[in-house]
Amino acid sequence: MLGDYLVGAYIPIGIKLLHESRLRRELKRIGSDGMYDKYGFTTKYNEFWLISMAGVLIRIDISYGGRNHVTLDVYANVYNGAKHKLDLKQYDKGFPVIVFVYGGGWCSGDKNLYAPLARTLNRLGYIVVVPNYSLWPIGSMDDMVHDVGCAIKWTFKHIESYGGNVDRVSVMAHSAGAHLSVLAMIRNAEKLSFSNSVKNEDSCDALSRVYSMIMISGPYDISDHLVFESSRGIDEVSCMARLLDNDYNKFHQASPSQIDHLFTTTQLKLILKWLPTNWLIIHGQYDAVVPFTSSMKLYNALKNVGVDHIFLKTYTHIGHAKIIFDLMLPKQEVELEDELNWFFGMCASVEAFKTRHE
Repeated sequence: MLGDYLVGAYIPIGIKLLHESRLRRELKRIGSDGMYDKYGFTTKYNEFWLISMAGVLIRIDISYGGRNHVTLDVYANVYNGAKHKLDLKQYDKGFPVIVFVYGGGWCSGDKNLYAPLARTLNRLGYIVVVPNYSLWPIGSMDDMVHDVGCAIKWTFKHIESYGGNVDRVSVMAHSAGAHLSVLAMIRNAEKLSFSNSVKNEDSCDALSRVYSMIMISGPYDISDHLVFESSRGIDEVSCMARLLDNDYNKFHQASPSQIDHLFTTTQLKLILKWLPTNWLIIHGQYDAVVPFTSSMKLYNALKNVGVDHIFLKTYTHIGHAKIIFDLMLPKQEVELEDELNWFFGMCASVEAFKTRHE
């Protein structure tokens, strides 16, 4: 059944990616002259823009301070249809923002592949930031975590100029990207909890301002995942163990679902203060790449340390990548749309309750 789905999905996704690659080539070809033409293309500081009367729609290849020359793209074309569907009074400060961190086993992936996903999220009413990050063997785990953090900091610093609301910046991530995103949050919270940092959007405290975490099909316990890879016979080709030097202690330190074992009770109370408040963890029970027990362990670990506004959504009928593929398909009913609307509605309700009782 999954094979049939993938065969059906790859063709329209491939067509969309072909259109995207042509657009990017055209952006760079026309942009190299630094001139506008009838399509509205131009370039500035080697960063390529697509302009319309409504403002900047797409901006690609923006350096954001990560390692190994990584860049990000911004998709700010929140469609008119989405604008009409939304209660604009809620968006006086701008539109909600999603930073999407893709997966790929820590060794593959590219932001260009996720342009169709970003456009779908635009249609649903979100401004989208898609960063590349360092990949093995060039990048280390520390490089990857650093890059994810830098992309989020860049978003807080710049997204208002694209029409985004800095009070509604969420991180959505899939697979290895979900692992790196949660690890970045924990390491950032650890750093802040043992310093005298003052809130400043230019500091590492920007990560603690993330409105919500939407984590999809992530491997959150490295040791468990290595055992699972071995059971599938792919541990020899996977980069995961080599990425961490086959060192069990490094496996443990890089496992977000071990948070309640990595720190003392006193430390956890300090760390909790700097973690994002709202969490939605999603996993499919048919996942043959990362078992859904991985998300269950993360959910339980975060609950144990005091994260109380957290939800675990388990889909009984999907595998590892279907949610992501659905977001990339043209004119597809997006199952995640209802989930996001419900989740953000719950976040707003909790926020309103806290405001009334402060």
